[in-house]
Amino acid sequence: MMKLTSAPTFRTQPRLAGERRRHPRTALARPAAVRHPHRNQTLQAKTVDLSPGGCRLILDAAPLIEPGQILKIAIATLPGSGIVRPQDFVEARVIRRVRRGIRQQIAVSYITVRPLAAAS
Repeated sequence: MMKLTSAPTFRTQPRLAGERRRHPRTALARPAAVRHPHRNQTLQAKTVDLSPGGCRLILDAAPLIEPGQILKIAIATLPGSGIVRPQDFVEARVIRRVRRGIRQQIAVSYITVRPLAAAS
């Protein structure tokens, strides 16, 4: 298990005209972990929003993550716990990346999805 820091924050977001998303998204700030594809490294992240099809994450550190890369991500499922387990990781494809200083924000689309009952 890996302990992450940050408390969850919930806020709903309306779907904007012209969006290409298949699923409605919900603003949710929750600790997450990202495994980089070419390094034996797990990076701490924080969700910005999520949906059944993907999520948006903020990472504070390098290495740069590029659109098209396949990552493994896990989001803390228990409010306030910040704990992700090895079995919580799912594959996701990076759709876009925006770099802001040392931070980068990525949007991912899930490749593998497990039913929520399987996560417990």
